[in-house]
Amino acid sequence: MRRYPSPLALSAGGTTIVLVATTGVVWIAMNQGWSVSTIWRVVSTVVDMREAVPRMAIAALFVLGGYLLTRRNPQPTLTRVAAACAATGVLACLYMLVQFELAFSQSFPDGGVSGGWSPGAARAEFLTLPYLAALGQALCGLFASTLLLAIFSFRRVPPVVNG
Repeated sequence: MRRYPSPLALSAGGTTIVLVATTGVVWIAMNQGWSVSTIWRVVSTVVDMREAVPRMAIAALFVLGGYLLTRRNPQPTLTRVAAACAATGVLACLYMLVQFELAFSQSFPDGGVSGGWSPGAARAEFLTLPYLAALGQALCGLFASTLLLAIFSFRRVPPVVNG
């Protein structure tokens, strides 16, 4: 019989990967001279509804998952809600990244080389903070999923009876 990793392990692994990627982008932003307060404002502030709708959906799913944790047997539904949290965050991140890349390619068709930028410098200058905003979406969804599944797994552990 084939064994698959638990949903908690998958969610925690995804959260770790996105956290490492976010740390790398923060390090790049700090090396470019961005202050920590500016980076925090970009990550925590919602600029438009395209960013707000996925965050509200993740929050609603998280609340639904919290409600399901109070039920007697939430196993099948809670796993689906946690998966929906993770999928919403990751898909919102991918959607935002595609939008940023398309806008950048329209503004700088040659990558900024004709404007005096070295190859990759324009992308690093203009896309670092938008990438942080996109990674924040994925991190929200994956963290909510991991938290729901972790609480559920701790809740399933039977109490120790001294006997």
